[in-house]
Amino acid sequence: MERVKAQQHLDHHEHVKNDSIFPSSQITWVDGSSGVLTDGVSTVRELLPDSKRFSTISTLVLSASREHHGRNFTCQAQNSADRQPHSTSIRSA
Repeated sequence: MERVKAQQHLDHHEHVKNDSIFPSSQITWVDGSSGVLTDGVSTVRELLPDSKRFSTISTLVLSASREHHGRNFTCQAQNSADRQPHSTSIRSA
């Protein structure tokens, strides 16, 4: 499994992309207090051209609020073929 890549955009859209072996990765977003985020999360899974791997892109959209300022948001990717979860964190500005 490739490392998870993250980007933060000014409009508070957080994206991660994970290209993995079969099966596709399960991606979970958590906030700074380890609460699982489900609102504002969308995930797209696509079979790659080699027909053996999947690309999984997950997007977290946050409405800017004072409670988000300076908070860490973590994306965790897991795949049953790779027992080691991968994660990356983004600190909201």
